[in-house]
Amino acid sequence: MSTLILGANSIVQHSIPQILHKTDKEYYKAFNKQLEMQAENFMSGFRNNQIPGLQCIEPKGAMYCMVKVDATKFADIKDAFEFTQKLLLEEFVFVLPGACFRAPGYFRAVFLAPKEIIKEAVQRIKAFCDRHRA
Repeated sequence: MSTLILGANSIVQHSIPQILHKTDKEYYKAFNKQLEMQAENFMSGFRNNQIPGLQCIEPKGAMYCMVKVDATKFADIKDAFEFTQKLLLEEFVFVLPGACFRAPGYFRAVFLAPKEIIKEAVQRIKAFCDRHRA
């Protein structure tokens, strides 16, 4: 990895406080409500052990979920990193290995896509897990 941080450049970062102070508070309420709904859409597919071997950690103010991978539940997957690689190759679902964020054994899934895409992504993750179950 040659890039450790992906974010706004220093000029944009300097402008952010002014932009944020001038933004209507109702925008933030609506945005936060939308994030809550998106998180719920994603997490609902992981509740009650619906996908054995995966445990979704509820986000607390983020635009992504961390999902714990129990590699012992899968026949041919040795760790979370390999899980993310195979998931991309087989199901075209891109998640980031938790090791990128000092969280080995997890993957990170961003839930900003529309509800239908989130639902399809969760279905693909489930199908992938079913195929690789130990």
